[in-house]
Amino acid sequence: MYGKILTENGLEFDVATGPRQAKNYLKDNPGRYKLIILDSMMPSEGLFDEDEANRDEVIGDTKGGLLTGFFFFEKYIRPRKIPTVIFTAYTDIDEVQKFMNDEQNKSLIRGLIRKRDLHPLDFLNYIRNCLSG
Repeated sequence: MYGKILTENGLEFDVATGPRQAKNYLKDNPGRYKLIILDSMMPSEGLFDEDEANRDEVIGDTKGGLLTGFFFFEKYIRPRKIPTVIFTAYTDIDEVQKFMNDEQNKSLIRGLIRKRDLHPLDFLNYIRNCLSG
């Protein structure tokens, strides 16, 4: 539904179904992405490819996998300096706000969208606003 409304309004986007695909998009298309909409809960498939030795520690740091998107941001998005919107259904908003306000992250985090609170037209307007400013 969200993708359809973006397409109908002339916005181009790619959808990654997991970390491995997202890493490939970033690697194969440098400079293409002006904004990333990042789910805080990504599947773990491919996420730990380079960190297999530290897998258990990383899973612990991601609250048992609930915040895998944050690990992905820190490892793959932040180094590329791509503005990002956190898109989440995660209920511990204090944890999300802590991540967003981290000194290393806050210059790139453009906002937070809680899935349960957002109508598709509001989503469109929010993304347009992030892209323009």
